[in-house]
Amino acid sequence: MLDLRVLGDLRIRVDGQHARLSSRKAQALLVYLAVEREQQPRSLLASMLWPESDQQHADTSLRVALTALNKICGSYLTQTRTRVSIDWDQVVNVDLNDLLRAADQGDDDRALDLYRGPFLSGFYLPDSESFETWRTWQNERLLKIIAQCFHRSIENALNRASDHDPMTLALQLLKLDPMDELAHRAIMLVHARRGNRSAALEQYDQCRAQMRRELDTEPSSQTRLLFEKVQRGDVQRFEDPPPAKRVVVPQKMPLVDRQDELAELLMRIASEECRLLTVLGPGGIGKSRLAVEALREAADLFRDGTFFCPLASIASSEFILPAISQALNFYVDSLVTIQDPKSQLIDFLSTRRIFLVLDGFEHLLDSSRLLAELLENAPGLKLLLTSRERLRLRQEWVLQLEGLPVKAPGHPVSGSIPPAFELFMQRAEQVHGSQAFAAEEHTAAEEICSLVEGNPLAIELAAAWTDALSTPEILEQIRSDLDFLTSRLKNQPDEHRSLRVVFERSWSLLPERLRSTLAALSVFRGTFQREAAEAVTGAGLKDLAALVDKSLIRRSALGHYSLHASIQYFSSEKLGQKPTLAEEVRSAHARYYLGFLNELGPQMITTQMPEAREIVVKELANIWFALDWAVTNLNDEELHQVLDNIFSFYVAHDWHDGVVALGRLARMIQQAGASQMQADPFAHPLFRSASARQAWFLSHLGKSEESQSLSERCMRWVAEDNSPEIRSICLNNMGINACLQGCFEHGVNYLEQAIALGQGYAKPVFPSYHLWLGYVRFLQGLYSDSMSDYQTCYDLFEKQGNQPGMAFALSKMGLSADGMRSYEQGLDYHRRALEIFRATNHISGQAYTYSRMSVDAYGLGDYCQAAEWAEEGLRRFSTLGHRWGISNSRCRLAFAEIGMGLLEQAKGHLLDALSRAHEHQMTPLMLYSILGLACVLLREGEIEWAMELHRVVAATPQTPKIYLDLAARWFDEAHQIGKTAGPVRLPAFEVTQTSPPRSELDALVRQLLEQGLATER
Repeated sequence: MLDLRVLGDLRIRVDGQHARLSSRKAQALLVYLAVEREQQPRSLLASMLWPESDQQHADTSLRVALTALNKICGSYLTQTRTRVSIDWDQVVNVDLNDLLRAADQGDDDRALDLYRGPFLSGFYLPDSESFETWRTWQNERLLKIIAQCFHRSIENALNRASDHDPMTLALQLLKLDPMDELAHRAIMLVHARRGNRSAALEQYDQCRAQMRRELDTEPSSQTRLLFEKVQRGDVQRFEDPPPAKRVVVPQKMPLVDRQDELAELLMRIASEECRLLTVLGPGGIGKSRLAVEALREAADLFRDGTFFCPLASIASSEFILPAISQALNFYVDSLVTIQDPKSQLIDFLSTRRIFLVLDGFEHLLDSSRLLAELLENAPGLKLLLTSRERLRLRQEWVLQLEGLPVKAPGHPVSGSIPPAFELFMQRAEQVHGSQAFAAEEHTAAEEICSLVEGNPLAIELAAAWTDALSTPEILEQIRSDLDFLTSRLKNQPDEHRSLRVVFERSWSLLPERLRSTLAALSVFRGTFQREAAEAVTGAGLKDLAALVDKSLIRRSALGHYSLHASIQYFSSEKLGQKPTLAEEVRSAHARYYLGFLNELGPQMITTQMPEAREIVVKELANIWFALDWAVTNLNDEELHQVLDNIFSFYVAHDWHDGVVALGRLARMIQQAGASQMQADPFAHPLFRSASARQAWFLSHLGKSEESQSLSERCMRWVAEDNSPEIRSICLNNMGINACLQGCFEHGVNYLEQAIALGQGYAKPVFPSYHLWLGYVRFLQGLYSDSMSDYQTCYDLFEKQGNQPGMAFALSKMGLSADGMRSYEQGLDYHRRALEIFRATNHISGQAYTYSRMSVDAYGLGDYCQAAEWAEEGLRRFSTLGHRWGISNSRCRLAFAEIGMGLLEQAKGHLLDALSRAHEHQMTPLMLYSILGLACVLLREGEIEWAMELHRVVAATPQTPKIYLDLAARWFDEAHQIGKTAGPVRLPAFEVTQTSPPRSELDALVRQLLEQGLATER
């Protein structure tokens, strides 16, 4: 590996060893090739590094330098007769390139960590003016990027979107640039928020003195305005943020022994090198218990919390991402955001320091790439897995867990007790109270622990029978079973034999009723409640208590029951040996949970939605197991009802998960009716019903091409007279898709057909058809028509009792009111929407509403209130990692700051929003940002430049009219900006791109970002 450190002092390492290059020109040559990355002409390199020589001598000097490089790192260079470059197919690390990549990806923390000093500090070539010019330019570019990273980090810290200390960041920035006013303002603001007014004013005096001394100028108007606010005492005081929430799993049983394993785990958890650690071992060995203890002990190392995610009940890899999000208490936004759930989760984790335990990963090994991706993009994330198999990822560290020690030095009489025997004693005492073991019983107990190889679960199962049998009797039973099973189960993995021996003995000692009950309970996935156990298996409280006493099932502090994964596996085998019972239990289980879903379905559209949704989420593993039975056992009418219920849940719960869920359900239907669907599965009504609903989710998530394909295939088989519901949903999908692609006329046509056909059929989503129709007309600037559509939508949702739907309609009505400049009315609509979003705990809904309320306040001229509401929205969007919302809120905050005269601050927000929007190709927000920058330029007196930018935005079809309406406040209407005929002229920026732009807009955005909107043209 070639490792170049060019930040601070130059360091060169080749294959782990420091490389010594005596020639400064050879060092400069290597650095230039590594930073520029592209192949470089030999003639250019020679003339740059040896400008005092003629071409022939310069070429000779270059060959000498390359010879020196070849001796040190020749395998990392690619040379031809005319060109030289780094061989990037080899492993080559350059800290500057890593920093630039991190900054470009928005990972400011990593970029700041990588910055160790100026580019090539202390390194110069006095006889090479070209190289020195290049080095100086690189250093200036670097300092500018680092300052931007500091600015964003400071801003996030001030807005509580991160846990960094803004004071510390600002002081670090001042060491780089003592005249950075944002850093001075941050320190002033922190002092003022803490009530230390005199320190804030003193910081202003320092800033002012520095500016006068170095630049003979005064602080900016933005800094002076903050100074005046501090003087008046107008800065709101903040309390210290609450400590991070830590989520752990309570355990009743103490951890026996395992001190050495725990110490090793904690050492690796504390290590920066170990990011992914797998605790490996067979079932029942104690992996989960050890992981939980490590979770407790390591809590203080992770500022953003420690979390536990059980995976045993996760049906397939499709559902691992929702499981992780739920464990982290992270809400995946399901509004139209561009972002998929994985990207949202990565954004959420990218700035946090979190420790996450994934318990029971062995059946999800095909998801290991997801874990690698999370670790790659979230430097503060550490993962601990428990599994029976390795992941075999490059990042994986492994701790192999064996059984508890069964022997100890000395004899029990001397006080030395083997850990396995200690666990046996603890469990035996739980069963029949504390009592002394006779020597014979003591020896037998130790022999039992040895036979089961120290497996903790096997020890607990054996000790649970000490109330009925003596330990010698238990020992004899296990010995006989072990001999029998060893000869009978030749294909059984060795790691399961000891546990199976004890389970088989426990099974044989149970009364027949409890055997049937335990076998039947294996049908449950994850946890289950007593009522469910009784309804499905007929088990009463006494039966459950007896099985808990025998350690065959577990009961949590909250009263939920569960089976250890190994016990469930063995019990399921027993159930399979009784086909009639198995069929009865599976049917009872499915009908119980499908009925459960049917009862809660109506609550998904009311203010009880959050509670109902959480109840269903906890039972999803059982519900999906029930669905698997339903597709092969229910008639078409019953299955249509099931589809309606599962669709209603995911509409309320999560649209991204809805795509996965309905797609999985469609495949289950196809597999169940494989013989009928060989030609085309879309010919089957149930498959079409699931596919049309999957396409509904895809449309609402902006995945138009996928949605269109599914909808069109459904439409080929749907006749108008026999499938109005499916036809209506498909027409609605196609209308949304057309609108998202800018084909408004086609979109309106499809939506109007969907509305005409869907009345009374497309439940519960029919009112949303009017919502989309109103949105199209809003984008066209037909605000009165859009208000009428939104009102119809609201009335329909209100008739349903659909509280979240009413909130969405109200929020859209507020936007239409803003378009008509009825800002007071718009504010009323938004406040009503906010009340419902709060009641239903819809975080992104709250964020959108606060952001839109900022527009109302801006329209009313209350810029301070507009800024405050924009910041409220920004804080919530930042918590969610919501890219669209963050950029949009920054634009709205910037417009408020323009109104307050804080032009530099507004410019910073707009450039940040533009950068984010460009990175993720959110065209409307790129246009919004550019329009805001035009307003800044106009107020700074750059009228011609501002008008040119405005004309570019106004001439772009994707520009929502309301953006232009908001900007009209700062433009002289006499110029009729946006209406002027004639060609659109791009600003006369210097073109610095090396490849043709994808579009004029793309080129303009790149130039604005590269030049930072410099006011001198």
